[in-house]
Amino acid sequence: MSNDHHTKNTVGQLSLNDVILRLKIPTSSGSERERTSIFFTHWLPIKPEAKFSIYKNGVKFEVHTDISAFPSIGGITWEKVRKFVNPRVEFFYVDAYLTDVSQNVFDLMFGPTIHTVDASSDKGREYISFIENIIKEAQEVVNRIIRYARVEKGQYWLREHSQNPDELIHKVVSYKAKIKLMNSTSEWQDYFVNAAHILRGGSIGGSERYIEERDWPKVISFVKDGSRPSLTSELLSNAESLAVAGHRRNAIIEGVAALEVSVNGFCNKPNKLLLTSNVSERIELSELKSRYNHLGFSTTFTYLIPLLFDENSLPKSLVSICREAIETRNGVVHKGRRDVSSKDVSRMISAIRKTCAILHSFTETGSSVMTEGLYLPD
Repeated sequence: MSNDHHTKNTVGQLSLNDVILRLKIPTSSGSERERTSIFFTHWLPIKPEAKFSIYKNGVKFEVHTDISAFPSIGGITWEKVRKFVNPRVEFFYVDAYLTDVSQNVFDLMFGPTIHTVDASSDKGREYISFIENIIKEAQEVVNRIIRYARVEKGQYWLREHSQNPDELIHKVVSYKAKIKLMNSTSEWQDYFVNAAHILRGGSIGGSERYIEERDWPKVISFVKDGSRPSLTSELLSNAESLAVAGHRRNAIIEGVAALEVSVNGFCNKPNKLLLTSNVSERIELSELKSRYNHLGFSTTFTYLIPLLFDENSLPKSLVSICREAIETRNGVVHKGRRDVSSKDVSRMISAIRKTCAILHSFTETGSSVMTEGLYLPD
């Protein structure tokens, strides 16, 4: 923690050197209706001796739960709970002991009014980064408990909490965060990180992602004719959605599937008029389909596709990133690769989207339905 804070700060004349942040983290992710519990047998970890602590990056995280975690209508006692064969808990408390909190962070944590946090400012970045790191570490502690119950004990219905950076700051609300001063008699108070007032800047993407006035006739036609968007577009949309939700491995699988569909479509019906000037001396286009069927997707894209395009039509940089995506997909599917960084997923899916758009532009059926939703992002 940063040390650039005042020696003494006051909220009601109390010392503010150290703070405890409490998060109430469910035992499975999802909406309240979708969440499930961790089941125990003839026992629940609610007594003092069941409490435990773990230190991560210099912060003490204390993990515990209580009788209120047992779902019931009205109050219930431990004597009644212990009679259940398989009692369950719906959440764990994770208390983060934060020492030497910087003055900037403290001011926003204990400010008497609602603050608008500008994420582009130094103060805003420090505050958001600080809180997100705490939430991420606290989530991982509970995820480890969930993982044990799901993998070691077979409670397959449990789902771990996403570590998606875009969602972390908002978990303060869903985790019903509370805060108090350490080493004092102060009461717990609700902690609002003012998530709704955080200004991060940016947008959902370039202008091509927005519906323009000229697009509206296409929307009307799409609604009336009952057709489906192109499979490539659906797969790319799924890939981006999965990536945002933190399901990065599945995102890569969907993204590469979109590329495979595009390569297959191109090899089956290449636009010979557009390609002739590029490939007339390199390969007989009439044989492209049979070559694809013989070589398969990965080999075709890695070795054959680059022969058909010049640098201006299909840059080598895009081909290289797409190859990396294919290798990553193979590692996930065939070698059990456990994770892919969000930065790599974003980079790969962006390259795949651009490549698919290029391939469709060189495909005879690469107009209207085939290219709907495919564009070249900046």
